Amino acid sequence: MIIIGSVFVVITVFETVSSLHTVEVRESVERALSEPPADGLGIGTEAGLTIMRVLAMIAGACAAAAAILGWHVLQRHRGARLALTVLAVPLLLSGFVVGGFMSTIVAVAALMLWTPPARDWFDGRQRERATALTGGTPPARPDAPAVPPAAPPTPVDQTEPPAESPEPPEPRAVSGFGTPPEPAPGVTPPLAGPPVVASAKRGVRPSSLMLACTLTWVCSAMALVGLVLTGALLAGNQNRVLDEAHKQNPDLAKDGVTDEMLMTALWMVLVVFALWAVAAMVLAYLTWIGQDWARITLIVSTCAVAALALVAAVSAPPILLVVVAAGAAVYLLTRPDAAGWASGRRASGR
Repeated sequence: MIIIGSVFVVITVFETVSSLHTVEVRESVERALSEPPADGLGIGTEAGLTIMRVLAMIAGACAAAAAILGWHVLQRHRGARLALTVLAVPLLLSGFVVGGFMSTIVAVAALMLWTPPARDWFDGRQRERATALTGGTPPARPDAPAVPPAAPPTPVDQTEPPAESPEPPEPRAVSGFGTPPEPAPGVTPPLAGPPVVASAKRGVRPSSLMLACTLTWVCSAMALVGLVLTGALLAGNQNRVLDEAHKQNPDLAKDGVTDEMLMTALWMVLVVFALWAVAAMVLAYLTWIGQDWARITLIVSTCAVAALALVAAVSAPPILLVVVAAGAAVYLLTRPDAAGWASGRRASGR
């Protein structure tokens, strides 16, 4: 339910964002804002469309992350269950922009992961309902063979002392049994100690994980450099940016969006995406050294980037390259060799 519902939410988000510029959607937004209770909010048509676009992008990112977390939940990953439960809240709230039916299904399914049968499955327990109810042994099946009653114990006469059993003879010493062989002349005997199994248990870092981390570092660094350059251009050409924004959206002033509010929003977006790029690089490093939780978090973050880039590619098709790179990184991180290596290091405590 979680995986299939999240996929449908992503598809619906793509269709919703691509149809926001149509006349039908604009008229429906105007009609909704002119009727109570939205008529008292003071929101214009452009602002309403912007809010719908932002909420749809949030829903798409949450749904893409929920689909990946749902797959990891099937592997009994407790962290994925917790993250999916937290992610269900913004998905439920923002999913009403794209209908709300599928997002509600995903949220309800996330809550079902905390029911007693689901908790027992995560803990690896199989609870006998009959035993829990009666407090004794479960009743026998009707088709089970009859077991004869056990014979009563034979009474023991306590007046006679038990016969002492003779001590077993000492075992005969056998040459070469349990003793190391004599070393040959001129050969140094090996040192005693446990066999070395650390290298075999640790294993070699798989190439898929190395390639995924390298791809994440390169793309995140390029995005960080682009964001820094964009911030420099924004600081030096503030008037030009504002003129271009008013040219594309002439109703900004009517909607109550001032130049200060617009610049603050632009700077906040740049800072958030820059911090996101730095966090992705840190997660890639932790994944490189074998932290399985960092690998899961990096997969969720990359899926969210892919969903946002897919929505933005409607107006800028070259952004599809970001979707391809994110999809390749997710594929490499979810390969069995990468997942097995990270899980093995987590189980070994390193």
